[in-house]
Amino acid sequence: MLYNDFLNFFMITISLGVLVFIIIDKFSIHFIYDSLKDVALNRSNQNHNPSILNLATLGGTRYFIIATIVGIAQTIIDPSYAIRAKIAVTEKAFIKSFLLGGVFLFMPVAIISSTILGFTMLTSNPNISDYVNLSTLISSEIFIEQFPVLVSVLFAFLMYAVTMTTIISSLMGILGISTVNFYRESINSEGDERKKIIFGKTFTVSIGFMCALIGISLEKISLLTLDNFCGILFAAPCSVLIMGLLGKKDYGSSPLIALSLGLFCGFSFWFINMDVQTNWFYGTLISFFLPILILLLWGIIRNRKFNFTSLKW
Repeated sequence: MLYNDFLNFFMITISLGVLVFIIIDKFSIHFIYDSLKDVALNRSNQNHNPSILNLATLGGTRYFIIATIVGIAQTIIDPSYAIRAKIAVTEKAFIKSFLLGGVFLFMPVAIISSTILGFTMLTSNPNISDYVNLSTLISSEIFIEQFPVLVSVLFAFLMYAVTMTTIISSLMGILGISTVNFYRESINSEGDERKKIIFGKTFTVSIGFMCALIGISLEKISLLTLDNFCGILFAAPCSVLIMGLLGKKDYGSSPLIALSLGLFCGFSFWFINMDVQTNWFYGTLISFFLPILILLLWGIIRNRKFNFTSLKW
């Protein structure tokens, strides 16, 4: 899978590099910077934001914290990393695959693409408050209105490569887990390889189809709302797993209680305070830190060490 990450990385990087060159060739860096200064200083600009050029804004810092929690949680829960752990030769090889393929290779791609596309869009002074899915419309309007069809095709290829990288990794993880773990341990431990593969493929296709239907049903919901929901949803299991690894104690069934309370309190705060602009931020923090607090207190009360020998590589 590490080599697959390398291949996808080079495909995405080359496509993105060509797109960035084309965009900067049409909209010079100086023009983009002057447009951003106008957004920052001109109060009549409909997208006026005094902190547009400030990398350490309070709103940006909040989103960075939540994005980090979501990223860690999705990585921990991602089935593709579970299957990587099973097929890795050593623990060191798995950690290398995770850091290189999951973090260092794709971080620059995300930063460059969001910065270039976002800042370039502001040069045309659109009314972004009317957009439901801002990131989707930004890219669509830029390439459809400002560039030839071939550039749009190149961007579509880039989006296809980015999307398929995530989808294939996740589906391969689900296939591996359903075949190796679920079927063998819960359904038929004596089943031959053919039956395992048929079950795994059927299960994976079903999951993929269900996810496609969910994606279609969420088309008119803003990506920011989905981000907020995912932040609260993933924060609780992330904190429980982190405490399980770092706490080194036998918590019994208390993690399930902590997880449930974290999700309940986080979502409750989010829904009750819909008129508060930062409800998503504090809802996610509650979902993340409440389970940690519960497990810390329960670990002190119970005071039992966990036997990590059973999890030896």
